[in-house]
Amino acid sequence: MRSLLLGAMIIPPTQQLLADESPSNQLRVAGIVLKWIRGDREANYSRFEPLVRSAAADGADVVCTTECFLDGYSIEDKEIPLEEFQSLGELIPGGEYYEKLRKLADELDIHLIAGILERDADLIYNSAIVLNPEGELLGKYHKQKLDHESVRITQGKESSVIDTPFGKLGIMICADRRNEDIVKQFCSRGADLLICPSGGMYGPEKNDHILQRRSQENGKYIIFTHPAEFLVTTPEGEIAQRVLLGDELKLKKHEVGTAEDSSGVFYFDLQRSDGNWHASTVSKALSQPLLSNGQSKEEVRSYVAARIPSLKIPNSQKEWLKEAARLREEFLDKVVFQGEAVDWRDAETKVEWFDTINEGNGYRIKKFRYEALPGFWIPGLLYEPKTLTGNMPVMINPNGHHRGGKAMPYKQRRCINLARRGILAYNLEFIDMGQLHDDDNKHNRLVQLDLCGTSGVAPFVLALTRGLDVALTHEHADPKRVGVAGLSGGGWQSIWLAALDTRITLANPVAGYCSIHERISGDNNIGDAEQIPSDLCSIADYTHLTAMVAPRPLLLTYNAEDDCCFIPSLILDRLETVGENFYSLCSVADNFQIHINEDPGTHNFDQDNRESLYRLLQQHWLCNDVEFEPVELAIDDAEIKTEEELAVPMPPNNMTLHDLAEQISQSLPRQLEESSAEEQRNKLREIIQQPEYDLEPAIVDQTESDDIAISRWRIQSGDGWTLPVVEFWPVGNSNGTHILISDWGKDSMISDVERLLADGKRVIAVDLLGFGEADPGSSPKSHDDVLLFMIATVGERPLGIQAAQLAAVTRWAKDSSDGQAPQIVAEGPRNSLIALVATAVEPGLSSGLSLRHSRKSLREVIEQNLKIEDAPEQFCFGLLKHFDVPQLVALVGNGLVEIEDTTGNDR
Repeated sequence: MRSLLLGAMIIPPTQQLLADESPSNQLRVAGIVLKWIRGDREANYSRFEPLVRSAAADGADVVCTTECFLDGYSIEDKEIPLEEFQSLGELIPGGEYYEKLRKLADELDIHLIAGILERDADLIYNSAIVLNPEGELLGKYHKQKLDHESVRITQGKESSVIDTPFGKLGIMICADRRNEDIVKQFCSRGADLLICPSGGMYGPEKNDHILQRRSQENGKYIIFTHPAEFLVTTPEGEIAQRVLLGDELKLKKHEVGTAEDSSGVFYFDLQRSDGNWHASTVSKALSQPLLSNGQSKEEVRSYVAARIPSLKIPNSQKEWLKEAARLREEFLDKVVFQGEAVDWRDAETKVEWFDTINEGNGYRIKKFRYEALPGFWIPGLLYEPKTLTGNMPVMINPNGHHRGGKAMPYKQRRCINLARRGILAYNLEFIDMGQLHDDDNKHNRLVQLDLCGTSGVAPFVLALTRGLDVALTHEHADPKRVGVAGLSGGGWQSIWLAALDTRITLANPVAGYCSIHERISGDNNIGDAEQIPSDLCSIADYTHLTAMVAPRPLLLTYNAEDDCCFIPSLILDRLETVGENFYSLCSVADNFQIHINEDPGTHNFDQDNRESLYRLLQQHWLCNDVEFEPVELAIDDAEIKTEEELAVPMPPNNMTLHDLAEQISQSLPRQLEESSAEEQRNKLREIIQQPEYDLEPAIVDQTESDDIAISRWRIQSGDGWTLPVVEFWPVGNSNGTHILISDWGKDSMISDVERLLADGKRVIAVDLLGFGEADPGSSPKSHDDVLLFMIATVGERPLGIQAAQLAAVTRWAKDSSDGQAPQIVAEGPRNSLIALVATAVEPGLSSGLSLRHSRKSLREVIEQNLKIEDAPEQFCFGLLKHFDVPQLVALVGNGLVEIEDTTGNDR
């Protein structure tokens, strides 16, 4: 359970203990998960205080902060002058903020554990203090394992415990948890409970297993509070509760209230029996796993795999070329050019040329920029042979995800080599790389356009095709010899351009793509959003794109031990089979080739890979050039230019992906003129593509006490999804059912369950796909989060599946009780949208919605500049084009929806 803060947003759930749990036997610990503002004590305190008040109102007995919550862990920045750093330390007792903390604990009647930078004369400590409900200092602890902090901070000497009315507390700080002896000393001195304010490593991969091991070694609960995580581990070494909030630990002031500012209060309840602390009945029921580890991830993979289109070998080359043309047209119409992108496609290609860098080694570099779509300019370089004669080959050279962009040395060497061999080599900038590097151009923000009903991948495709337009206007460009080659993201661009634009007559994607089958099976192969766009596999897989290049020459280059992605032994078989079959069908088997780089074998387009390209060019373009040798030409280091030297003048306020989405969203949603409520619902169903699911409930276990009966279910829904469900019945008659869903999982809603049970309600807590146990990811903002979006890649919609799951559970809850429609309580912007959509589609599904921290408008997704991994289902293609939150509320019925605003009041 929790209160949530997003900027100024405080949402405290009402709190009430179950009748049979006396306060003396129950302990409620609250963790303040709050991002730091480095070096600004007042800003950190002013953000912290409302959360502490919220925690106290929710019945917290102990409230714990992160490590160094007040100074924002300023020790991390060694460039802060020493005197300034020391001034950030707090006198204990006697300091200004110490006094504020002391008075706050006294006023709120709580035990307050504060991670704080302490100043004691000339010494600085990384400390944690414990204040009692009278505001008295019970004790303090100095961090012992300092690592990089030791240059300015004095090391603590012992693992002392602090006596409290609820037992002895052992308080370790951050890295202390990695030293088993430090932790054991707390326990040997009688610690009943271990608290860990932290600010370093976090999450399943780097942190959680360490705390699980420390808990198991010592037989103690550990409660861990961090700027991005709240974690509780049990004496058995299991995870009792885990909430992950974003991937940032600190904020800049302008980021307060943005999507990065995901902070809040989270709770864990303990009960004492036999002299030991144990998880409360409700807490235990919600937190014990119902699904196997990784189950939801495998279910997503199976769902996606079943919907990837297969590729059948036709009877003849003629038949395939006709089918390839059909696929190409349909792909461009239904995947690339939707919404505003239709007008972008029809716009005139504009190009502007600037200065020339004259080299004395057989080539020159001409700077230019071109408009990929209105207001969105791409910088480029033409490496032009010094001698121009007749028709000359053209090579498009897109770059991948390398911050240096068009100035990457390996790319410069390739373009120079091509130009010196008489080839017009165009070096194009990739969006968000080089001169186009901008946080608003991050590739995973392209889905903001999808939400508006405009293809987010369109700017990427237009950047390529417009660049090709420019290249072919050169008076010496040979339209029969036009190639493309690029590494990594440049490899992705190469296969898309070759497959979708038949002006390309030769292609060499390098370590750049694989089938969607292999993308879902290995996290490092998933790629950014442009590589897995909405509806891609409703038309074609990458196997189709490979075959669509035939019969034109295609060289696939991979690196044997690639340290980035696309290891050939894992991903190549499918593409190789397709290539061999379709090029043989076209009677040009030699036109399909594969090169595997062994040295260095890592992610590269270095000399060995470049020379494989030169051999391809010799074979198909330059076979009559007796002087051509497919080896790297020597290039003087002075020829490799800096980013500044290669910079192209760019217009002020060049558009970004985010700018485009903001621009389009201003006129949305577009009202469905004179349409009835049912017609609007049909349109909504069409957009979210909601299936109809029946449920197959399977009971896992049941328990009953004097007050409540608990049933834990593993429920199968349609399409192979498994939902973890916990059902609570108050003993005796219940007066209605509430269904609880949360962005932070069912185990974060302990307080709601207890409140509703005390009010005589039946409660059903469920994790829908993407949340809690049913989250295919294991860490914040990981490839696994993008995996959920791949449901859209195969033409379905995550939002539709989630809404269908909620609708099915709600109908099941109704049918299995008194026939009354349940109320739905949704916590967080993601589950609030799911609940709103599900009930808008199906009138009468719920007797009421309570939405906490719901967005007022879907435009907030764009205004907060979210990325695909922040909320995959909220980027449902075209949703904002026709519906925003007010329209959805109207479809549900205004009197049935209660949305809590940022002040905690209803609206």
